[in-house]
Amino acid sequence: LCIMLLNHYIACSWYAVGRYEEESGGTTWLSDCDTPTKLGHYACALHWSMTQFTPATQNIRPCSFEERMFAVCVVLIALVTFSTFLGRMTSAISQLISLHADRTQFEVKL
Repeated sequence: LCIMLLNHYIACSWYAVGRYEEESGGTTWLSDCDTPTKLGHYACALHWSMTQFTPATQNIRPCSFEERMFAVCVVLIALVTFSTFLGRMTSAISQLISLHADRTQFEVKL
């Protein structure tokens, strides 16, 4: 749930960066989005945001310096977030395996 909320905020920020660049007259990722509505732009931004956290593909790319710098920051945040998530999952699985092994040893002794 926290990761989805973070993806929502990143998607909204990504959209805002694109709109700012577009209003400044620059080329932006919004031109790569195939749906010209606000909902379509949000869907593209959310898709982009989610792919930064997973090894998925997408065809949206930064087109300006500001978009590129934002994307780099997001990738760094995603790296830390995904690594932390993966580490916690690994720790939880290790604890479950340890508990199961302790229980099995206890049952063997009986």
